[in-house]
Amino acid sequence: HSQRLVNVKSRLKQAPRYSSLDRDLIEYQERQLFEYFVVVSLHKKQAGAAYVPELTQQFPLKLEKSFKFMREAEDQLKAIPQFCFPDAKDWAPVQEFTSETFSFVLTGEDGSRRFGYCRRLLPGGKGKRLPEVYCIVSRLGCFSLFSKILDEVEKRRGISPALVQPLMRSVMEAPFPALGKTIIVKNFLPGSGTEVIELCRPLDSRLEHVDFESLFSSLSVRHLVSVFASLLLERRVIFIADRLRYQACYF
Repeated sequence: HSQRLVNVKSRLKQAPRYSSLDRDLIEYQERQLFEYFVVVSLHKKQAGAAYVPELTQQFPLKLEKSFKFMREAEDQLKAIPQFCFPDAKDWAPVQEFTSETFSFVLTGEDGSRRFGYCRRLLPGGKGKRLPEVYCIVSRLGCFSLFSKILDEVEKRRGISPALVQPLMRSVMEAPFPALGKTIIVKNFLPGSGTEVIELCRPLDSRLEHVDFESLFSSLSVRHLVSVFASLLLERRVIFIADRLRYQACYF
């Protein structure tokens, strides 16, 4: 017994020992900030029909990972347009539109989650036109960080659509940020030269996107208490709204 104990202790000394935080950091080093980036636009399949959301661009074009990942990604790519334009049938070309940011969650068969961060905006041009959605899909839940990336996407889209993909390539090649850390992304912008973009991952980002003002203005005190009680009892709570901006209430 004593000899076996000596052997076990010897193996423990030889084996690398990592804390849970160390394991997370090692995993982060092997991950990218996002998995893919897509553009979704509205189209009519035939005259007189309602608009249908369709994937018009994807980066990277080829998803070079395991078969399981590719299969899941293909299923998700089919569903993403509906999340980007849940109100597609209500749209008509417009001349002015204030861009809006929202997010959604995709749950895999194994319970894993991917977050979709979206910016809906009106492309440049004259006359009435339809909006399009720029969507980043990532395993990282961090609304503020991706909102800043989408700010940069919108700025470049306003100059030229060709500037968006080089930016996203720079972001994908950047190191994965640890909790509370900031990473630097450098990207060329015509007229300004090389821009330095700082992306900070907060220590706790679970509720950073929740707008409590919208929550309190949308629900009465009685309904708020009822929702809170349901959450404590681990019941499923479904919010239904006719405006994307109310997604800021979801937690």
